[in-house]
Amino acid sequence: MFFELADKLVLTQTQTRFAKLPAPKRVVAIVNPEASKGVGPNLLRLLQSRRRSAEVEIFTTEANSLNAHYAAFRFARENGADRVIVAGGDGLIMQALTAMLDTGAPLPVAIVPIGTGNIVAGDLRVPRNFRWALRLAFHEAAIHWWDVGQVSESGYFFALRASAGHDANTLTHVRHQAKARWGSMAYAIPAVRELMRMEPIQFQLTIDEMPPITVQGITAFVAVTSRMVGSIPFNLSQNIHADDGVLHGGVIHPRKFFQDLPRIMHQRALEGEHTVSIYPVHRQITIESDPPQRTQIDGDLLGQTPLTVKVIPRGAPFVIPARHSEGWQVDTENG
Repeated sequence: MFFELADKLVLTQTQTRFAKLPAPKRVVAIVNPEASKGVGPNLLRLLQSRRRSAEVEIFTTEANSLNAHYAAFRFARENGADRVIVAGGDGLIMQALTAMLDTGAPLPVAIVPIGTGNIVAGDLRVPRNFRWALRLAFHEAAIHWWDVGQVSESGYFFALRASAGHDANTLTHVRHQAKARWGSMAYAIPAVRELMRMEPIQFQLTIDEMPPITVQGITAFVAVTSRMVGSIPFNLSQNIHADDGVLHGGVIHPRKFFQDLPRIMHQRALEGEHTVSIYPVHRQITIESDPPQRTQIDGDLLGQTPLTVKVIPRGAPFVIPARHSEGWQVDTENG
């Protein structure tokens, strides 16, 4: 089991991002059959065929439903599963993390990216082809320990970004049919329209024990990772990393956005004091606004501000190809 493996890892401070992981013997899979047109049924058949090499239990779920996730992780813990497969998009990963961390200690999570954005899988360099990703899920691999945020108002955990303002407003205009047809590009036109008509919002950020910071902008965010758009390498900042032990709060400014667009496209990042303000968050951040703004978490609408997020350093163990990890050392004397 994973916890037996964890006891055998000898980790120094610089090595805690990664750990070696043997091939699984008992696997629980959470699948959204509707996540990607035509892929779901084929994926289910491939999972069933894998029962020759490992014990596999499959749970199917719909978008925005936590019931199957909680059932899957309860089953995984009761039956000694040593890996959980999550087949879907970033929203499904958020739901899986919530069920996992709400019910006990972490279990290794292998992603099969069949959603719209697949930003987490892209950052982890999980194969984009679902057959290759499934093969990774059943083989010897490595763990990448990833930072996590928890929204206090709802209890949800997330692996990408929670935000208020423009991001959430854009989501209200994106239809499921458009995502199924156009993928990440389904967000482009609604995002530009929302950007053109939005007025600056007065945000107040309260970070750790610092005095409140008041900043005008179109979006206030709490980020785990820097990548903003699917498989495209477009980032908030080159200095945000998903395993650095802190989250990053900030505000995107509207007035200089179009003026800075050539620089932004060249460096593929919003980074720059005129475009975005970013602050490290070690323990907790609260985002408030006047007037209250819609909020979102990893691509799913959440509610309204205020939005309070707690930092969970390296709280999620994601499965990655072993060749992409580094710096682990296994204690061979104890097994």
